[in-house]
Amino acid sequence: MNKIQKKENCILEIRTFGDFSLRRGENSLSGDKIRGKQIWALLEYIIGNRHREISMEGLIQALWKNDGTDDPANALKNLAYRLRTVLKQSLGSDEQEYIIYTHGVYVWNDAIACRIDADEVEEAYKQCKSPDTGKEDLLRAYKRILSLYKGNFMPHASFKEWITPPLWCIISESTWKL
Repeated sequence: MNKIQKKENCILEIRTFGDFSLRRGENSLSGDKIRGKQIWALLEYIIGNRHREISMEGLIQALWKNDGTDDPANALKNLAYRLRTVLKQSLGSDEQEYIIYTHGVYVWNDAIACRIDADEVEEAYKQCKSPDTGKEDLLRAYKRILSLYKGNFMPHASFKEWITPPLWCIISESTWKL
């Protein structure tokens, strides 16, 4: 395996459009591989909010609401431990934690090299909105968006109150300026 292939195998690919899934090299993780809806819901929430710190209280509210869980803080700690274990077993990478807990907040580890379809679509969308983008670059950006879009944003979480599709998911006809 050459250096480029090794580097590609190290990058975690996260697909948020269509069937939410994670892939690193030949290893993959999707909802059908995880036992327990709460573990998957925690992963969805953390990925969906990957650019911000998430308090324990916020996670508890998002995952359990007022369902009468006796000790939600302990349940969350257990769930986070189980999710970290699943991520390591399914995707590898013993050297880094995917989810970090520090000072009372959970956060996605930004040190992990990721390629996230939602971020790539957002970059292409920004290019489409830029008045400086030429027609050829504009066409390439639209094609990139279409190639990445595989269905609704995190479709299995779409009914949950916390899910907020990125603003660029709502594209009006006036946006398409070709």
